[in-house]
Amino acid sequence: MLRHTTSLTRALDLATTRSAATAAKAAASPRIKSFEIYRFNPEQPGAKPSLQKYDIDLNQCGPM
Repeated sequence: MLRHTTSLTRALDLATTRSAATAAKAAASPRIKSFEIYRFNPEQPGAKPSLQKYDIDLNQCGPM
């Protein structure tokens, strides 16, 4: 029984540590990465190509 209690205590400590690390990471300033995508629609004959800009906060998204 003592062995299971120790494992449970370690698991709770690990969860608390991860929780604190996540909270600290959320308080960090945003890291913004800008992407510009070249758009062209050949189905619209009179339309010109354009760039569409996206700003992504790297702290809010997961790995690709």
